[in-house]
Amino acid sequence: MLANKKRSSVNQSGVGYWFVNIYQRALYKRRHLKKQHQLAQRNLFIFPSLLGLFYLLFILLLWLLGTNYQNNLILALSYLLLSIMLISIFHCYFNMSGLKISVDSAAPVFCGDLALIPVRFMASEEHKHQGLSFGWYKSSMQTLAWDGQKTIHTLNIATQQRGVFQPPRLVLKSYYPLGLLRCWCLLPLDVQVLVYPLPELGERHLSAVDKSEEQSRNDLVTVSGNDEDEYQGLRLHRSGDSVNKIAWKQYARTGTLYNKDYSGNQQQSTCLDWRHYSVSSTEKKLQHICFDALQLSQQQCVYSLKLPGVSIEPGAGEVHLQQVLGALAMFEFESHQSVEVPIS
Repeated sequence: MLANKKRSSVNQSGVGYWFVNIYQRALYKRRHLKKQHQLAQRNLFIFPSLLGLFYLLFILLLWLLGTNYQNNLILALSYLLLSIMLISIFHCYFNMSGLKISVDSAAPVFCGDLALIPVRFMASEEHKHQGLSFGWYKSSMQTLAWDGQKTIHTLNIATQQRGVFQPPRLVLKSYYPLGLLRCWCLLPLDVQVLVYPLPELGERHLSAVDKSEEQSRNDLVTVSGNDEDEYQGLRLHRSGDSVNKIAWKQYARTGTLYNKDYSGNQQQSTCLDWRHYSVSSTEKKLQHICFDALQLSQQQCVYSLKLPGVSIEPGAGEVHLQQVLGALAMFEFESHQSVEVPIS
């Protein structure tokens, strides 16, 4: 490991690294995030590959040998090899030119999970795109497999913190047709992934509630409604309603879920209050609240959320859960992500 650290420090301290870094900063400082990119001359770059550099060196040696011995046959061979490489530049460029890349919205994930980002590729009608590989910057590459003129590939990337995650640039490259040249591009895609806190089991403590409030003792759990309430009839079952109020006989006859409605009937309401959690770490509190919210939603309970500066009314169901998780993800979130300059 020590040897690897020394090697990386040496690689990043040379004149070559400094020159490439300055070049890349000047090249990409005006690149903006876009939902769709079309590959063209302004965003495609071509440079000889390692094989191409040895190829040029071999041509140079042939030319020097032919010049020194005044051998026209060797000179013609060197010119022929050079012309092949020059023609390869056009084939390499047109192989990627005209390709359209767009990105679709990504579903929210929990911290530590893989964010799945669908990327759409649309081929041009003028050129065929062969031997393309793609992937996130500084990650493994995969081959682009076509299914007609359009294809969708889902790229995954690990998330490490809650909030809004911006994936790195998308890299496309090709060594078509002879492997002597590399054509590549780095595309900043306008897609963001909402990352929820990692659910973690914790404890709630009523002692954390401000005792000066009159109803603080009932903030955690409030239950109303009893057997003495007057029966008023049936109503359609809604997401989050207690299963104890379901009219099973009506369900057996009609196949539709109904709830027995009583006067004064209210569902159990749980308040996920920031003050109920005694841990000092902000992230730990959010993780504990996230776990409790998932449990309450799974049990179809009605619950509310109280954070410093954020309050969500009692509710239930999937939409309410997404609203609560979104508030937890964005609580005091500040983006400290610096723009990473890609070094090819």
